[in-house]
Parts: sequence; C-alpha cells; structure tokens
Amino acid sequence: MGQAAMVDVSKLTAKVKELVEDLEAQIQADSDLEARLTSAWEEASEKGRTGATAVEWREEYLTQIAVGWVLTALFVRYLEDNDLIDAVIVGQKAQDKQRAYFQTHKEHSDTDYLLSLFDDLAADGHPAGELFGPKRNPLFKLRISGDAARDLLAFFRLVDADTGDLAFDFTGMDTRFLGDVYQDLSEDVRKKYALLQTPDFVEEYILDYTLEPAIATFGLDEVRFIDPTCGSGHFLLGGFKRILDKKRAERPSERIDVLVRESLAATHGVDINPFAVSIARFRLAVEAMQICGYDAFDKLPDLPLNVACGDSLLLGILFDRFERDTSSNKRQLDLDKHRWNDDLSIEDNDIIFGENGEGGILTQQYHAVVGNPPYITVKDSEVSSSYRDYYSSCYRQYALVCPFYERFFDLAIGDDSQQNEQMTLGGNKSEASQQAGYVGMIVANSFMKRQFGKKLIEELIPHTDLTHVIDTSGAYIPGHGTPTVILVGRNREPQDDLLRTVLGIRGEPKTPAVPKDGKVWKSIVDHTDEIGFENDFVSVTDSDRTLFHQHPWSLQGGGALECKASLETKVGVNVDEHAQEIGFVSMTRADDLYFTDKMSLTRHGIAEQHQIINVEGEKVRNWFISPNANHALFPYDSTLEPANLGTLPQMHHFLWPHRSHLWLRREPNGNHKEIGLTWHEWSRFQRGRFKQPLSIAFAFVSTHNHFVLDRGGKTFKRTAPVIKLAEDATEQDHLSLMSALNSSTACFYMKQVFFNKGSQGVNEGVKSEAWERFLEHDCTKMKLVPVPDERPTKLAERLDALAQELSANEPSSLAPEDTPTIDKLEDAKVEQERIFEEMVALQEELDWRCYVSYGLLEEDEAPVVPDDKLDDLPQVRLGERAFEIRMAKKIEDGDLVTSWFERHGSTPTTEIPERYPDWYKELVKKRLKLMEERQFIRLIEQPEYKRRWNRDSWEDREKHALVSWLCDRLETPAYVPQADREDDFAAENPRVISIQELADIAGRDEDFMQVATRYTGDASFDVYKLVESLVLQESVPFLPTQRYKKSGLSRRKAWEKVWELQRLEDAIDARTELPEDHEDYLSQAEAKALKAREVGDIPKPPKYRSSDFQSGPSWTHRGKLDVPKERFVLLEDCHTEEGQKVVLWAGLDHKQRALAMLSYYTEEALSAGWDNDRKATLLAGMLDLLPWVNQWHNDLDPRMNARLGDFLSQFIDDQARDLDLGTDAIEKIRIGS
Repeated sequence: MGQAAMVDVSKLTAKVKELVEDLEAQIQADSDLEARLTSAWEEASEKGRTGATAVEWREEYLTQIAVGWVLTALFVRYLEDNDLIDAVIVGQKAQDKQRAYFQTHKEHSDTDYLLSLFDDLAADGHPAGELFGPKRNPLFKLRISGDAARDLLAFFRLVDADTGDLAFDFTGMDTRFLGDVYQDLSEDVRKKYALLQTPDFVEEYILDYTLEPAIATFGLDEVRFIDPTCGSGHFLLGGFKRILDKKRAERPSERIDVLVRESLAATHGVDINPFAVSIARFRLAVEAMQICGYDAFDKLPDLPLNVACGDSLLLGILFDRFERDTSSNKRQLDLDKHRWNDDLSIEDNDIIFGENGEGGILTQQYHAVVGNPPYITVKDSEVSSSYRDYYSSCYRQYALVCPFYERFFDLAIGDDSQQNEQMTLGGNKSEASQQAGYVGMIVANSFMKRQFGKKLIEELIPHTDLTHVIDTSGAYIPGHGTPTVILVGRNREPQDDLLRTVLGIRGEPKTPAVPKDGKVWKSIVDHTDEIGFENDFVSVTDSDRTLFHQHPWSLQGGGALECKASLETKVGVNVDEHAQEIGFVSMTRADDLYFTDKMSLTRHGIAEQHQIINVEGEKVRNWFISPNANHALFPYDSTLEPANLGTLPQMHHFLWPHRSHLWLRREPNGNHKEIGLTWHEWSRFQRGRFKQPLSIAFAFVSTHNHFVLDRGGKTFKRTAPVIKLAEDATEQDHLSLMSALNSSTACFYMKQVFFNKGSQGVNEGVKSEAWERFLEHDCTKMKLVPVPDERPTKLAERLDALAQELSANEPSSLAPEDTPTIDKLEDAKVEQERIFEEMVALQEELDWRCYVSYGLLEEDEAPVVPDDKLDDLPQVRLGERAFEIRMAKKIEDGDLVTSWFERHGSTPTTEIPERYPDWYKELVKKRLKLMEERQFIRLIEQPEYKRRWNRDSWEDREKHALVSWLCDRLETPAYVPQADREDDFAAENPRVISIQELADIAGRDEDFMQVATRYTGDASFDVYKLVESLVLQESVPFLPTQRYKKSGLSRRKAWEKVWELQRLEDAIDARTELPEDHEDYLSQAEAKALKAREVGDIPKPPKYRSSDFQSGPSWTHRGKLDVPKERFVLLEDCHTEEGQKVVLWAGLDHKQRALAMLSYYTEEALSAGWDNDRKATLLAGMLDLLPWVNQWHNDLDPRMNARLGDFLSQFIDDQARDLDLGTDAIEKIRIGS
C-alpha cells in the first residue's frame, strides 16, 4: 500500500541507535552483565557462528535487542490504532493505566511498566505469546534503562506540532509497510544480511511455478511449504493466502478459523535475523485475525505460527540430497558444534529442531521450497568456514546462492523411495510414494559467470531437475541492484533433455511507474509458457539442458548465443595461448593502510624507494593509465625481500599501530604468522610479474573493455590485473594483442562470459541500458577470449602513442611540473581535444578491421580505411560515429529512448557530417548499410559494445588538479614549519599555526594567487575563506572525542587496548636483546612463555565505519583502519585569543607535535589567560600523544636534561592540578567516559 510511505523509518532508526547507546551504557556499568556478553560471544565463536571481534559482535547483538524494543512497541501501537486492543500507549485511558500501575508499583521504572504491558498481551496459549512474551521476543534478553523506556513511550506518543495529529498513525495500514521497516531499521544489519524485500509480483510468479503444482501433485490437505530465508514474510503471506483460498473454495461451509489454522500449519519460515522473524510472525497473526473477522486481538485462538529465528544452513537436518555422506541418506548436523545454547541466544532452537529432534521446522522436508536468499558473499570467515563444512558448492569466494541452492533442494522431498522412507524424523511415512518436491528461488546471477559458481553448475546442478531458468537481470525489481535469475526445479535427477529458458534481450527502457507492469517483467510473466516467443525484451525457448551443466552460463537472446558460437568456431586461438600469466601483481589485504597518495607517504617520512605507483582498475581507461593514479607503501628492499624495519624507523612507526591486524591477515593456508610471512609485507606479491616490465593492464570492473600497455615501475592491485606475455615479447607483440582485446568484437564476447554486475547501483538509480552496466573481467575467463591471427597492430601502435600524448596534456600532468598557468592550461585543452577526436576515429577503424579478423565480414566487403589513407582520416567527434547516426535516426523515428548522447556530452546527428571528405562519407554509408543487412554486425555495433570514451569534463578535471596543487602548496616550507626529523631544535621549531597566518602567506604568494584565481574564477576572491575551506577539508580534529561518535570511541578503545598489549609484547621482546648477564635478560623461550602468560593472543581490532565518525572529512582521511592521511591536524576548541582556528601540519611526528603543543600552551594558553575548558582540551591533546612519545621518543635529551615523555607527563599532571582537575578528567575529555 502507498501508506507505507507514511512511516518515517529514519525516526525509528534513530530511536534504535539511542537504545543501543543506552544498553551499552548499562553494560559498562554492570561488570556481571559485561562478563555474560563476553561469554556469549566466546561460545558463538567456538561454535563457528561468528568470526567478528567482541566489539563488532556486541554492537550487532545490542542492535538486535534495541530493534526488539522498538518493534514490539510499534506492534502494540499498530494494534491500538486499529482498535484490536485497548489503548495502553496513546490516549487518556493509556495514561490512566500507567498512572494506576505506578500507584501499585511505586518502586518500578518505565521499563517495568513496558514489560508488564507486553506480559499482559503474551497470555498463555495465545499467539501473542509468540510476539510479546519472553520465550520468543529478544527484548527480554536485556533491559533498557527506565529513562530510555520513558523516552520510548514518549516517542510513540509524539504529536505533530503543526497538525496536532499523532506523529505515527498505523490505522488501516497493510502490514507490508513493516517490510520497509525491516529493510531499513539498521544500516549495519541490512548490509550484513543483505536485507531486501521480495516484491509481491515476484513472489506470485515463483509461487505459480512451485506451490501451485505442488498442491496439484500432493493434494491440498497434504501440502506444506517453507521459505528458509523468509525475511519479513512475503512468501509466507502469499503462500498462506493461496492455500487458504483454495481450501475455502473446496470447503465453503467449513468454519474459517479451522481453515486458517490448517493453512498456517502448512506455512513454515526461518530467518537468521530475529527482527525479520518478529515481523513475519506479527504479519501472519494479523492476517489470520483479519481473515477470521475478529475485532479484538484477544479473541484470536491459539494458531500455529511456524516461523523460527536461526541459520537454516547450519541448523536442523541435512538430508544429503547430494550424497555427502554415503553411510546414510540423512545426517543430522553437528548440534553441539553449531547450536548456540547460551541464555542470551535469540535463536528458536526448540522450533527448529522440534522435540527430541522430531517435528522441527528444519528436521522435515517439504512439498515446496521457495525464497529469495541473500545476494552476498559471507564476510565472516568463521561462518563461511562452517558453511564450507556442509555444502560442497562453497567454492572459492562463494556467494550465498551456492549453499542455499543446495539447502533449498535438500529441504524439498525427493522422489527416491529409499530417501522418502527415511525422509523425516517424525514426518509422514506415507509420503514415500509421492513424487519430488518443487523448488523456486530468485537469486543473484553472479554464480553464472563468476568462478565460484563453477562447482555448483558443473557438479551439483546436473543432479537436480532444473525445469526453468528465467533471466530477470533486465527487469526492474525495486531495490534489487544486483542482477538476478529465477530458478525453478524439482528435487530429483533430471527427467528430460530440455529446460525452459527465458533469455534477456534488452532491459527496461525506463523506470516503470508500476514495477509489475514493466515491459521486461510483463514479457516474462505473460510468455514464459509460450515456446518461440520473442519481442524486444525477451525470447522464450526450450534449451539443451547440458548447456546449463557447463560454466559459465549466458542468458542473452536476440542472436547473441549464435554470434558467440560463430566467434569460437572461426577463431580457434584464445588469450591463454598468448599469455604466460594473467592476474594481479599485489594483494595487501589492508589497502586502506598501504594505498594512499604520494604526498601522504612523504608526509609520514616514507623514503622515495618505498613509494610506488599503485594502479587501480578505475584508472585504466581508453588506452592509458590516468596520471592521477595513487601510490602505495612498498615494504620491500632492492632485492624484493621484505624491508628491514629496524633500519626504517618512519615506516616502522607508520605500520606499527596495525601490527596485530596485519599479523592476522588470512591467506588460504593461514594468517601471516602461520604461513611464515612477516607482519609488514603485503599478503601477496607476485615478484615475477613485477620484475617483467611490460604488461597489458586491464580494468577488472568497467562497463567496457579497457586494455593498456604499461612499461614498468608500477604495481597493480586486484582491480587492475595484468596479462604477461613471454619475457622476450616486444612492445609490438603486446600492442598487437591489445588491438584485438580493445575491439568491439572482443567486448561483445566478454559480455557473454563475464559477470554483469547489474541494472541498479547504490544511489545511482536504475541502469536501464546495457551500456551502463558494469562487468567483472575475471582472469580465468579472460583466457577464453578468442584472438584472431590477423590483427590491426599498426592502429594499436598509433592509439597507444596518442594515448600517451593525451595523458601528458591532462591538467593533473601539468600541475606537478610547474605552476599551471592559464596559457599552459588553455593550450593543453586544445591539444587534448585534437588528440581525442583522432583516437575516436582510429578506434572506429580498429573495430571494423576486427570484424574481418574475427570472420564476421569478408575482407573485400569491409568498409575500412586503407593504410595509405589513415593520415587523411578526419577527426570524429562523439555522436558522429556510424552506429550513433543510426541511433539518432531511431530516436527521431520514435523507436529508441536512450540517454547515451546526454551522458557522453554529445549531440545526436541523423546525417553524416558535411565536414567529412566524400570518400569517408561513402565509407560511413556502407557501414550503416551493413548494420541493417548483417545480424551480427547490427548486434555488435551497439552502444553496449562500442567504446564510450567517457571522461569527466575538462573543467572538472582542471578544478581537481588545481585544488590539489593549492593544497600541496600549503604544505611547503614557506607555509608550515617543517622541523628536521633528526633534530627537533633545528632552525625553525615545529609550531601551531593559525589559518589566518596561512592565508596571509598565501596572499603574498604570486603563484598561489594566480592558480587560486583560475580555480575560483574570480580575481577578487577572499583569500582567507579559500584557505580556510581548503585547510578544513584537509583536516582531522586532534582529539578522539572530536573525531568519533560514541560507536567510534568504543572502537578506538578496543584499538588502544591492542596497542597496550603490543607495547607489552615489545617490552618483553626487548629483554631478549639485553646482555645475558643482565638481570632482566630473557631467552627466546622464556620470552615466549612470558608473552603467553601476560599478553596472550592479541585480538584483531574492529574496523571503523563511516557512521563512527563525526564528520565526512574525518572518515575520508582516516577510513576503516583509521590511517591518518590528512594534511593538517585541527586543534579544535583551542583557537587563539582572537578566535582564529589553529592547526598543526600533519607531517610532524608525535614528538614534534608534543613540542609544538607545549610551546603553544605556554605562549598562548597561559599568557593569554585562556579559560579552563580550553586549557583542558589542549592538555587532552598532549595526553593523547603521550603513549607515542614514550614509545618512540623518550630518550634522554641533554638539551632538555630530561626525557620528553617524562616531562610531558609531569607537565600534564601539574597543569591539570592547577585547573582543579585530575588526569582522569583530562582523560575523559580525550576519550570519553
């Protein structure tokens, strides 16, 4: 219903966050409760149910409890608003009830009152017991505070100040709105479990092909179905109502409540998310009540709500459909290993397993199994490993479609008589003679082409009777950004040689106003049963089943499969026969730490030889690598062995805070410690690939094919794999191969075998056109791409040379060399456009010559420019290529709707440009004619296969280059004092500097003013405002309490505990370096034993999230690992007496920052008479530096006649005392309570 929009989920989300903070505060104040939570986490870890850190697990658990409180109150309000219970929250009666409660229970809090309301609703034997009682509701696991409960009641009593109406009003609303609530209540939970509603029209289609034939096969009285990933219950509601409608039609005189009970008894669901289960139960109960016509909730009789919270992949019985255990046709999963029994567990083990393992939801099989399993890969390594133990399809970095495909079929009854005899514990043995159960699911189609799907497709699918494969990747399904496919089958061996396929031809031309009426979806629904049907969007056929037993799958219609087959037949050689290796060069498994801009590495004192250009896939475009490519910290010496950190203190200091995290980086055979890697090197470094200078780099994820020749001196991460030819291969050999790989024909082939990432992206809207959808160009299938013998190598050589010229004229290439003057920028802009248009023209020639090379055209019929005329080739602008002229004509005729021209900044033209020479006009005419006459040429000469040449505008690229230049300028010695790292008392000591001072220097800097004028477009710009804007965008506050929100401070504290353990570990190790006769000396064995006793296993610290930071710049500059990459450190609330904001240059080390702050405190804070709050804030900043000063810089300094750490500690204590504060109070300002 449209009423769902009336519920402001963001308000509910904010309330959940408040309750999480309240629960956390109570835990911190109750050591026993904290110990219970730690014990629960340890048990979950031991049983393979989580690999999260204690902090991460606790945050998620508290979120689930907080959601329980909010949802339960929402359920009560829904029942109130619809007059199904007496008012207990809103209205005078509710307030009277609350007043009467406290008159009787004077010592109770609002928490007790709320719990009493829920207890009243959870009467024994009443379905409300499933919703409001302690047995099923997570909120009873942890109490919120009385204040929080009072606020929760007030929240649901809120009145709109403008209208006087209640802020929340659920009167008359369909419970489907709860699906929106379920999906958006917690961003973290939504991401982890990929929470996503299944639209009604998808659920109905799948039930048509599963539950309907199951009823016809097994009978209405026998049939039962399950959704093992039920979410908020859409499939459950749909199936329940179908069964009920049929029972009503068959037995019209039967009491409705009897039919409702029978229909609910046939309906089963499981979900891993407790609040999804709560919503599903509530929706079923309300639906049953409305159908029965009851006007009060307490009139509803006891009903079977067969919905349970738990992991359906790890709990119950595995029925061994795929013969994992030949000793038995069924195997009960290891309950002791995976059944989480802690009293804080929120799983429904009693419902899942039944009594003594009989009659449980997951200890029996079903006539129909339906669902929409999560589209994600499992990020939790422990859970992923647990799944691998039971599901053989879990291969490589598998997505959940693999184990759930197995589990869905496993839960459907089979047609094997022996299997049916042993089908259930407590099941109906008469079903042994029945036929196989039906299975239907909508899943992410990533398994079809990604390598992890190979086992599923080639080893498991051949043993299931898959009956329908429906390509839904082109359909508009709200919220489903991932491309999908619907699979329907039966739990038995394949019965015939064919299966029904609906192949995609074209996606939705635009977002439909009513999703179920979208052209693609309507084509699927209306014509699935119509063999031979084809329109602009789908084609329907019965396909050879064996095609679906081979990886990868291709589900494209419209002649694409035939064209692909033709290329494979006519070109017998593929990339694998040219390449020695294909793959990445480096994999760090800590990219946020190692990868950054060059200035950031220099700022941290990383030597030039340990900096290297790091190429990411998005920088590989249009024949060149962007000059904006980032850098990486290169932790290797000249022999490519891990660098000796003992000789590289700056690198050591930079990496040390992450040592525990780096040690625990996991590779297939174990973590760095277990497989003999050092803690500071990359997880994988392909030295052989790195040593060989020449590479063909390509973008792993992009909309089109991008292959670039690199000549060495770079490293390539996973998003930019490389093709390595033989060591003696020349540049020409590489460019020859690139001439084929960069062609439109190769692009077409790649799109048949590579994984299409989908029609919708986060915050991008629907990608309705095929050319805007991203592909994953994976290395394994790259080997399969056909490569013809005859290739247009000369064209590739020219394109490569022009690409290098194009790169040299990028604004970012001009800026680092010298001051980017107006004349230089204008000249470069003109030259770039000339080069660009020449490249567009040459690419067209390359594409058309490749049609001959790939056997799609004969040489004598191909309209290509002869070699002797290439120098006369006209400039070709975007919008003027032959296929674009054809598109423009179709737009004019009303046959095409596209955003191609608008998105690429071009103008559609229906005529061949007059400025083309006559001979070239004739050639373009021939090309247009061939597009009409030849199916395969027409198929490939489309925007999804033709080079886009998309790039940001010159203006945007220039602005980016100029702002980088201006920021770099602010870091030069003329602006910020940069003390010698070896001598802090060099000519100019490090000091705190105001933004006003920086602006004053900029105003006297002619080059800065010239570039700033170009950047702002205003010769009279305000220097101070510009400098302030630049500095603040490049700054991070100096105190943790100023950087992080409460959740971030929790993570920061966990990191600080790790650092304490690392320091203790270092102190013990240092004793092994002492002379053997020293009283503190330890042998290696003694040190190891002492570390085991006093340090133990140092845990992996939790990663940060954007929501943990108070500001966008802080998240941008710090990221998941909190790596400092900012240019300036903002001393927030420590402004000068004139109110000027002050900063430190981020290139100063801890000692230098401490000295600068000490100087600032004595010169400004004391002499200017600051108030105590400002002084305490600055002291907190020094306290934050103290552990690092003690660790790295606490040698005796003869000029100070003191150790800086000792001096700083005493100074903080003395000044805090003068402020009538203890160090604890300063610590609270630093890190919070």
